Amino acid sequence: MNELRMLTAIADLDAKIDRQGKARPTRPVIFNIPMPLADTEYKWFLPKHTKTFRIHCRDGTAFRFSFEMDKVASSSPPYITVRANGSHQERNLDAEGLILYVACGSTDKVVEGIAWS
Repeated sequence: MNELRMLTAIADLDAKIDRQGKARPTRPVIFNIPMPLADTEYKWFLPKHTKTFRIHCRDGTAFRFSFEMDKVASSSPPYITVRANGSHQERNLDAEGLILYVACGSTDKVVEGIAWS
């Protein structure tokens, strides 16, 4: 590898490292979780090594989410309510095997999200 290529590769790698020495997220995954039935739990697996994610309901309807199964459909704590026209974001993660469980009090809704790893 010539010197210019090596310096370029080092600069590219350096650009991917944040100030705390952690790799910056570089791979976006856009996802949609259809919720055809009201008060029914649906799940989505976050990609390995997710660093950050953001979720919201496509039409702005409020919905519930949890990282624990069997919580959101029956509104049994712990869960988080994302209010109408709101969104939820998590940062500074290094998630592996993390599952989002979502539900909504209305039919035919879609939770949209983006996860960066």
